[in-house]
Amino acid sequence: MSAVISTDICIIGAGPVGLFAVFEAGLLKLRCHVVDALPQPGGQLSE
Repeated sequence: MSAVISTDICIIGAGPVGLFAVFEAGLLKLRCHVVDALPQPGGQLSE
């Protein structure tokens, strides 16, 4: 069974721009959920 996640923003991709979007949303007190295909953040920079 899947759980319902309550967020303000869903960010697709945990690369540099996605992580910056999470940072900016946090400054605005918005709740974020990040979806990425890779197991670690950083996008292609982490490979």
